[in-house]
Amino acid sequence: MNYTRERRSRLHPELQIKFLRRLYRLLVNGYPMGYALNIISWDRSLNRCANHIIHALKIGQHLDEALKTIHFHETIVAHLYFARHSGQLTTHLKQCIDVVSSRFQQQKKFKRLMRYPLLLLSFCPSYKWRWVEVNVHSM
Repeated sequence: MNYTRERRSRLHPELQIKFLRRLYRLLVNGYPMGYALNIISWDRSLNRCANHIIHALKIGQHLDEALKTIHFHETIVAHLYFARHSGQLTTHLKQCIDVVSSRFQQQKKFKRLMRYPLLLLSFCPSYKWRWVEVNVHSM
């Protein structure tokens, strides 16, 4: 039951990537983390997420820990954990965006690709069983 609750509260993957892209763009342009998160909070779809991260950073959590508490994808959290230890946030953030966005796009394509065969299989059982009955009776 906790898994379903956690899954519902998780930010949609596209919004996670949108958040990371905006954060990366603002940090590369020289904005400090606090100002960057404040600017991101102006977006209604990212407001709650950005405000939570701002609060978490104020109480002393690291960025990767704050993202983990709001159920960001594990790959994102891992990339930012390594960024914290290496001290190269923007470099790891860019790599994270590239890896995660390509992964989510591949998953989306795979789901779209699998729809048609699953639709066909949903109609096949009646024909499949008729074929089995015909072969069994002919033996």
